[in-house]
Amino acid sequence: MVSQSTCNGAPLGYVANATDCNDNNNTINPGALEICNTVDDNCNGDIDDDDAGIYGQTFWNADADGDGYGDLNVNTQTLACYQPVGYTSDYSDCDDQNPNINIAALEVCGNSVDDNCNGTIDEGCSGCSNPSTADAGADQNICTGTNANLSGTIGGGATTGTWSTSGDGTFLQMRMI
Repeated sequence: MVSQSTCNGAPLGYVANATDCNDNNNTINPGALEICNTVDDNCNGDIDDDDAGIYGQTFWNADADGDGYGDLNVNTQTLACYQPVGYTSDYSDCDDQNPNINIAALEVCGNSVDDNCNGTIDEGCSGCSNPSTADAGADQNICTGTNANLSGTIGGGATTGTWSTSGDGTFLQMRMI
């Protein structure tokens, strides 16, 4: 730092204080607004989001299910210069608890869910091009009082399956003669 004394105030090119943190840039000084640019614009030692007087931040929406889409109806926004982990600028998700449901998802026929968040359930599914399927496995003879293990599969639009003996199958009792 170079200093010079004079009786008539600061000489040309000098100031009465040393608070400017970057003499090579006239937009960086103690009176400047702190903006989102990774620089300490106002010379207070804080950069961007760390500065309480920051200007130009973006609202980011929480993305609870990690699919890249946030839900505007869920009040979990944060204000920051740069995208925080777990947040997105988007707010078009209609179910932020399920990563398979968002505006980019394909509609799954027959699941009674608005998979693509357009306000319509199972649209375009007449004749269902991706029906849910279930196969309980090979036929088995099951004697009274015994258990049978089913080795089944689900497919098509199905994502889970439940097997039951509530009458939605044919069970014949074998008899010894």
